[in-house]
Amino acid sequence: MRIGWVLAVALAALAGGFALAGVADIPGSAAATGDEIARLRGELAVERSAREALAAQLARVEADLASLRGPAPAAGAPEVAPDAAAEAADGAEPTADDVAEAAADQPSPGHAWFDAARLSGAGLSEREVSDLKRLFDETELERLYLRDQATREGWPDGRLAQEIANLDQRLMSVRDDYGEAAYDWFLYAAGRPNRVKVEGILAGSAASEVGLRAGDHIYAYGGERIYRPWSLVQSTQSGRLGETIEVEVERAGERVRVTVPRGPLGVRIGRDTVEPPPVD
Repeated sequence: MRIGWVLAVALAALAGGFALAGVADIPGSAAATGDEIARLRGELAVERSAREALAAQLARVEADLASLRGPAPAAGAPEVAPDAAAEAADGAEPTADDVAEAAADQPSPGHAWFDAARLSGAGLSEREVSDLKRLFDETELERLYLRDQATREGWPDGRLAQEIANLDQRLMSVRDDYGEAAYDWFLYAAGRPNRVKVEGILAGSAASEVGLRAGDHIYAYGGERIYRPWSLVQSTQSGRLGETIEVEVERAGERVRVTVPRGPLGVRIGRDTVEPPPVD
């Protein structure tokens, strides 16, 4: 694995760096002249800079490894049942953002962060668009400083994910202050997932019985808007098992409503980013 190889190289280089530094830190020997000492000090400065760069690279590699393992759940969040994350029926392994109901899934590579031009068809006022962009910029800037601080201070695994989950709670204010439709557009403008996509269906499942299809987007479950896979999992696991629940689905530009018994839908789900309908 490339990450493991980089980590091994970084560790080896760091070990070599400390060995060289140890030699260069020895006070001038009897044979060393003033010029020789100056030369050694210069080499030491270069070596220290290289070592610091390698340490930063190592921290980034460790952060990548931590992200592959998955972030720690937010404090106070409900525990995930051992079979819930792996269940093919409704399973998507929850992230710290999911559990904290945060809105800041990372945008797709190359996305220009908050694209205000995407809001041109939303029906929002210029003032609302400006306020939404300012909120995003402030939160994103603080996120960058958190990542920088984590690298400089060598935070343990999970702490950065927790801090970012706490930070992203602020973005939920859009949902309360502007409504669901504006929040939907906010996620879209930020290039972040705003739909739960059906990627596969188990034969004989509740989803199969009511005609759900691969490619459908789960818009709402039991009257509650759904934006992330783990929110859908939580909704299917709440309430009374077997009670009749309405599921609202987006399909080919239309909204379809079906009723299912509360519980596992029997679908494989993922994330998607789509342009929402205009704000009424």
